[in-house]
Amino acid sequence: MAQKLEQPIATISKVLTGIILNIKWQDRRTKSSVLEEASVRSIAIEAYIIKNQLRCTGNLVRMPSSSLPKRILYGDLTYGRRSQGEATKTL
Repeated sequence: MAQKLEQPIATISKVLTGIILNIKWQDRRTKSSVLEEASVRSIAIEAYIIKNQLRCTGNLVRMPSSSLPKRILYGDLTYGRRSQGEATKTL
């Protein structure tokens, strides 16, 4: 079953890469040039994500110790339960 899904997933990935990079079919770009541009942009996206994670962490550090986001970050929550067993499947 996994092999049957590989080709459609690869096709969808290529199409979405083109959409994200704003590349139209009429541009007649080679696959290698699109993939090269995507890898360059992915580095920029990773840097953007890391920068925002650091900004969020900096904001959390400056919060009071009693704030819920800070307590979650440091794992200070000692109460609360979650039901045991297999996760329920919802469609």
